Formats: sequence, C-alpha cells, structure tokens
Amino acid sequence: DSLLQEGGKKYAKLEVEMKLKGLLLLLASTTASSPLSCDSLPSRVLLREAHMLSLAPSTLPGTWTSARCETRPGPQFVLRRYTFHAANGSMLSPMGDLVSGVVYHYADPSCSQPLHSITMQGSLTIRDQSWLVPGGTEADFKLLHVWVRPYIQGVALKTQKKVAKVCPELGEVPWRAGQDYAVYTEGGKEDCLDALSLAFWEFQLFKLEQGMDGLEGSHPHHPRLLLGDLHSQASKRRKYRPTAYQPDHLVKYNEKHHTRTCRLVHNSSPSDPPQLTVSPTIPVNHKALAGSWHSTRCEVRPHSLFITRMITFSKDNHWRGEFKFFLDHFCSNPHFSVNVTGRYIKGGSSEIVPGGFNLDFHLEEASVTADSKQMAKELNSSPCGRGRWVVGEPQDLTLAGGCADIGLALPSLSLELVKLEMSGGGGMALFLGQPNTDRAGRMNSERLYNGDRSTAYQARMVRCRDNKVEVVEPLMLVQRDSYSDSYGLSHSGSYSGGWILWLMIAVTMNFIVR
Repeated sequence: DSLLQEGGKKYAKLEVEMKLKGLLLLLASTTASSPLSCDSLPSRVLLREAHMLSLAPSTLPGTWTSARCETRPGPQFVLRRYTFHAANGSMLSPMGDLVSGVVYHYADPSCSQPLHSITMQGSLTIRDQSWLVPGGTEADFKLLHVWVRPYIQGVALKTQKKVAKVCPELGEVPWRAGQDYAVYTEGGKEDCLDALSLAFWEFQLFKLEQGMDGLEGSHPHHPRLLLGDLHSQASKRRKYRPTAYQPDHLVKYNEKHHTRTCRLVHNSSPSDPPQLTVSPTIPVNHKALAGSWHSTRCEVRPHSLFITRMITFSKDNHWRGEFKFFLDHFCSNPHFSVNVTGRYIKGGSSEIVPGGFNLDFHLEEASVTADSKQMAKELNSSPCGRGRWVVGEPQDLTLAGGCADIGLALPSLSLELVKLEMSGGGGMALFLGQPNTDRAGRMNSERLYNGDRSTAYQARMVRCRDNKVEVVEPLMLVQRDSYSDSYGLSHSGSYSGGWILWLMIAVTMNFIVR
C-alpha cells in the first residue's frame, strides 16, 4: 500500500538490523521441543476453555487497549483504544451508551512509525446472546463522528485525494500533517467512509472473558474483550456483519496491573500517538519450523466454525495438518476431523507484509473422520467417500480428489503467509495466514487451496513434543530466493553459506553493543 511505503522509509533503515537481531535470537533460542506433549494439548485446550470465565456485559465500562501491535488484512498495523461510557453504571441502556476510541495506524508490524489515526464516537446498544456465534453477545452500533489525523505530509495528501473523489468539499484546502479532519458526522453522507473503507461493525459482536488458568500467555487478572472479525477484503468491510472474532483481544486497563504496551496506548492521544519498540524479525527456515505446533485455544472461524489445529513440519520438507472441527465454542463436542499431508516450499520474505514470510503448501493426501452422528449422516448423503460413513472411522479421500461438500480438494496448493515470534517464556510462537472471509466451505476456511496469499494472521500456535516426528535436513526444493530488500534493491542467492551466517552474527553483536 502506498501509505505504508510513505511512512516506512524510516522503518526500512531499522529493518536490516531487526532481521539480524532476529537471526541472533533464533540461534540463541533452544531448538528443543516444548515439554508439553502434543497428545496432551487437546485436553489442555479444553481445560483452558473450561476455566475461562465468561463476564457479563456490565464489565464493559472502562478503557480497553491493545496488548500488542495488531496486523489486520491489507495489511494494516494498528493499536486500538476504546472507552465504553456507561449511563448510571450500566451498559444495558435501551437508548445505547457512548463509545469513544481511537485506532492508530502504522507503517510497520511493530507499530513504531505512526501513519495516521482514526478517532471515533458511537452509540452501543447491547442485545441478546448470539445465535450465530455461541458464547458471543450481539449489539447494535451507531456511528456518530469520525475524524482522521495524518502524521506524515505524504499520507495527508494521499488520504485527502482518496476522500476528495467522493467528498469534494474535503479537497478544497490541502490537508496537513498533525491536523484533525472530520470525515463523518451523524446524519451526513457516508461516502467519505466508503472511500477510506472505514467501518466499526466489530462492535456488533463481542465476548468478555477472564482467564482463570491455561496455557502460556494467560493473564488471569486481566479481563479480555474479543470484538467481531473484519472482512479480509477492505472494500467489503462496510457491508460485513461479524461471524467470528478478531485474533487479537483487548485488555481492560488497570493502573495496578498492566504491561508497557497497555500503558502507552492508554496514555496516548491523537496528538501524541504511542510508538512501540521495533521487534526483531525472526527468519523462517526449516530448522525454525521443524516439529509440531498446536492451537492454544478453541479458535472461532467465520461462519460459526470452531476448530483446533496441529501443524507438523518434518523431514524432506513434508508437512502434516490435523484440523479438528467442533460443534461448540469450548471445542468439547467433536464434529469431524481432517488429516492432510504434503510438501512445503519456502518462498522468501513477503514483499507485501513486512516481517512475514511466504510458504507454499502442497496438499497431496487427506483423510476425513466423522466424529459425530450428525456429520456421518451429512457425509452419507453426499458423494464424498467410497463407502458408508461410520462415526470414528476415517476414510482416505486422496484418490477421490477430496470432498467438495466440505471444501476439500486434492491435489491443491495454498499460498501461505507465516511469521515466528518469541513468546514471553522464551519459546517460539507460529502464526499462519488468516483465511479469506468469503470462503465459506469448512476446509476452505483453512486456506488449503486458493490463489491468493493472506495479508494478516490467525491466532498463534505453540510448539509441542511429538515423538513420532523425525526431523532431518530439508531437501533443497528452492535453491535460490529472489526478493527486494527494504531499499528496493533486487537480490538472488542461496542462504546456505556459513561465512555469511557468522558475518551476520558479528554485525548483529556490533549493533547490540552500540
């Protein structure tokens, strides 16, 4: 996006340093698997959900902030701060209660270089429990005011040019960085919002929870707010009603218990946007990926799908995916499961999403198991499979070319986006690309065949121990990577040279010392 390019010049100077530091972190981190067994993780996820306390809507009043820099489809890198103002201490007013907030947009995935901010005011009226997404609450949201404040002159002019095409009155005087510009007021036309693809329908679905116990990263003392998902295509967000949650939750700010990020976002203002520390970019290679990765919670997908995932990278560039679908939001009532295998090819750094890496998944074999009588009945009425479907008995669908009724096609190719991050405990977290919202098929939601590459991420996965997996050196399916660096220079070459590795480490140490 041109706005990202405009604001990313300063970030680009840091990017090489961050990649080198990321490589050093990767080398310094342990390559041993997590002590958690992969076989134990499904029960731990179930235990986590069982210990997750659902909070009443009366918990909403207060200020909620992002806990990390969030990547939205586009890509957009944002930090959010929303304040819910309750009348008489209750969020159940039939007339609605005021919601104010600001969404800061950045040029980089660390949220260190602000581009512009969107300040909003709206009215929220809480309705009933969601029938579409069990565990969630539905609400009506009415937008009242929206202002845009650009922080870079180039961003100001480009934003104005977009808006002026449909709102000529906002194009009469050149926009300036550091100034607020009203693009919507209640009762006015929404054309300006359409031009900027601005929508706050995330408030139409929410879930309040508080962790009592669980996997790494749980914060028992912090109430968490999950808001409705955004359409993966920005042009469709204005007409999309949420059917799942965004992967990143908000944390209710508490003066006594908060992180540095939460404090910076809470104390910020449109005139003084938060700027986080640039995070190292950890390189994605075979050794870093090797082993098994599992979901940390019961994940909610668009169109009311509940799922847990386990991805395994093993010898000869093989990968295996185990996708288990459930009928409930606790992932306690199995519906069906899909096991897929194939090979993967590393494609180099993403030219669209800074900090991300391209990975091509080839899907070659698959089997499906009906885990409920409902699913067995559904599959028996479909052309999928060669015989009668029985609960608990898998069927190999490789020769049949998959199962169209659940969106499974064989063979197929998925163009994937991948990111690695260091977690708070010193371990590694894996992020895979967010599915396309329009792909309603159940296995389509896992991006197992598509022609587009995601620009945002799903919920994180953690490494687990799988004694059945053998990891050795990878096949050199891709010998050379061609890419453009932060400065627009084109390169191609192999990453196997040991002397290059040690040179990078030496340079990194020099950066750290300075």
